[in-house]
Parts: sequence; C-alpha cells; structure tokens
Amino acid sequence: MNSNTFMGITALTFSIGKILRPGQSPKVIGMLTAIYGIGQIFGLLVSGVLSENSGDFVSAIMMSAVVVILDGIILIAGILKHGMTKIVAGFLANLYCT
Repeated sequence: MNSNTFMGITALTFSIGKILRPGQSPKVIGMLTAIYGIGQIFGLLVSGVLSENSGDFVSAIMMSAVVVILDGIILIAGILKHGMTKIVAGFLANLYCT
C-alpha cells in the first residue's frame, strides 16, 4: 500500500468518524490516530515473533490476513448497525470515480 492510498483511507475514516460523532472532531481524530499507532506497534511485534519462531513470513502473513478479514466483518457489522450504507456507497463512488 503506498502512502497516497493510506492517506485516502485515513481521510475517509476521519470523515466517517466525524459523521458519527459531530462536533467532536479532535476527539475522533485523536482516538483513530491512537488506534492506528497501537495496531502498527503490536502488528510489528507479533509479526516479528511469528517470523522468528517459524523461520519465514508465512505465519505473519496468515495472521495479517485473518486480522484483515475480522476487521472487514466488524466494519460491515458497524455499517449495517448504523445504517450507513448510503454514506459508504457515496465515499466508495467518490473514491473510484476520481
């Protein structure tokens, strides 16, 4: 993933956070930034341990795939719970049409 893709995903995430918590932008941005940081730290630690113990990167990649799948399931559940399908559809249309 290049830095432009990461920044785009981050901007969209912040936008959705602002929609869910209007008037609390600093809190939303702070919380999401903290979550990104925690994920980046622990992801590297766990991947390093898995790679060191197995001697290759297969187990680390498999763990990453499982986490991405679980995150997708949580995202879809959140979208359905909050009725955000129109918001997400608009973001995706904007993302892929530009």
